[in-house]
Amino acid sequence: SQLKNNLQLEILSVWENQATGAFLRDYVHCPLQSFTSTPLYNGKATFTDENAAVLSAFPQMTSLTLDGQDLLTADTLGVIGQLSHLQRLGLDRCVGFADEDFVSLATLQRLQELYLTETNAGDVAAAAIAEIPRIHSVHIGNDRLTDRGVAELSRAFSIRELKLQSDAMTDASLYALGRVDRLERLTFVSAQVTGSGLGALVKLPQLRELSLITSGLTDTAFDYLVQARSIQKLRLANRG
Repeated sequence: SQLKNNLQLEILSVWENQATGAFLRDYVHCPLQSFTSTPLYNGKATFTDENAAVLSAFPQMTSLTLDGQDLLTADTLGVIGQLSHLQRLGLDRCVGFADEDFVSLATLQRLQELYLTETNAGDVAAAAIAEIPRIHSVHIGNDRLTDRGVAELSRAFSIRELKLQSDAMTDASLYALGRVDRLERLTFVSAQVTGSGLGALVKLPQLRELSLITSGLTDTAFDYLVQARSIQKLRLANRG
């Protein structure tokens, strides 16, 4: 690559490609702070653990997006866990990681944004995420996330934005999230919710946006919602 000696390159975005990631070796002398690599739309992932290991050559990296790279396994999460300056991490649709593999992310003390939609992240991942002191935005979408995991996640008082999708979550999860005082935006998707857990949540002083995607809302939900004082945008739907 003619860019490998470019000592000014800080951002490398390779969207919708078929590359294995071997090209990263050409950039190890570049001061990369942001890297993105995603597979072709509806195509097969090609980025491998072997080549993802080269990420360790970029300890100054602050943003990493590997959405859809489903060949990656726990070995890559181990490498990512050593990127101590990382602030944003996108792993949507990376289904090669098991729930317990995400424990490696608890070492990312500067991480602020984490995107794990359509992965295997569940209760174990949620507990690990709760240990990250600066985390403020989390997206998790998988039925491995239950009330137990949401209760763990609610210990992360730094969280300001959440998008959670799992039919294993019930009103107990909504109740638990009523502890997150800094929460500003919540999207909650579960067919098991009636709204009976909204009591504490609607009283959060900074909650501005609330989306509940469920077919089970009852009159009880509206009894609580009418008490909300800070919500500026409310979306109630059966799907989407």
